[in-house]
Amino acid sequence: MRFFLLFVFSILLHLELSAQKIFSPTALDIFKHVEQVDNGFLQPASSGRIQSAMFGMVRDGGSRFHEGIDVKSVKKMGNGTPMDLIYAVYPGIVAHLSPENNGSYGRYVVLLHRKDGFEFYTLYGHLLSVSPALKEGDTIRAGTILGMLGQTSTVYNISKSSAHLHFEIGMVLGESGFDNWFARNYGPGNLHGRYNGFNLVGVDPIGFYTFHSGKTDFLPAAWLKTLKPAFTVYYPDSAVPSLLKRSPALCKQEIPAGQFHWEIDFTWFGLPVAFRPVKMKSSSLKIENVSADFRSIAEKRSVLACREGQFFPGKTLKNYLEIIFNPSSGK
Repeated sequence: MRFFLLFVFSILLHLELSAQKIFSPTALDIFKHVEQVDNGFLQPASSGRIQSAMFGMVRDGGSRFHEGIDVKSVKKMGNGTPMDLIYAVYPGIVAHLSPENNGSYGRYVVLLHRKDGFEFYTLYGHLLSVSPALKEGDTIRAGTILGMLGQTSTVYNISKSSAHLHFEIGMVLGESGFDNWFARNYGPGNLHGRYNGFNLVGVDPIGFYTFHSGKTDFLPAAWLKTLKPAFTVYYPDSAVPSLLKRSPALCKQEIPAGQFHWEIDFTWFGLPVAFRPVKMKSSSLKIENVSADFRSIAEKRSVLACREGQFFPGKTLKNYLEIIFNPSSGK
């Protein structure tokens, strides 16, 4: 079986599927589905609700966050084993390969994509197998075969009939900040380094494909503007986080010399979409400009907390800020 997969992957690795620069991650054409407002490409979770396959607070009665979308299998062997190939959706670098089944993602692949001063990742999870032709550090084209759709996970029990691709697109929060955060909270034993799910903040892939429908290339700056901020964090620190070094276009003003603090706009699910250096005005972290449209869902996500009319970082946002700014480093 392994020899067969290696043979198939080596032949098809750089197959060109179309002239489109942004691909769908499987043979199902997500562009076509979003244009027709048709969610038939999604694989529901055990609840059977199509919403459970979408992005957001869609699991466990709306109490658990789902970071991506679940794309169904459409091609199976006689015994029900999926045969769907998984494709890179955009040119990028192979950042992480997990060919062994461990963790919630099971077998998975992470790619990094850089354009116009932004860095994004795409993640392809629950794979039956990862292409043995891939190597970390490889630069690959859109449409490159990454593996085969599956049901792997050591956290979730995914039935063969519910096999799917878990697909994410988002940003990697930290580097040494994440390493230190993980060590403080979990000790040694991080099997996936900086591509552990705790360090990844996904955005809605359906929104991504909807925005880029009819467009000829990836437009990160324009797309990010469609992600409305839910609140602003005043963060009393002058450190320039690694996130800004990797995605300098997130910084909306020139970084001044000397001491300053940060104002950061966050989405309701915790993605930082804009950083602004400002004059120091307080030594305390503050939450400002909370949107009434997003307050409730941000609290469900544990990004915001409210006590006696005052807003504070929820558990999720506390973790994200620690990872981004790496306060234990002393910088």
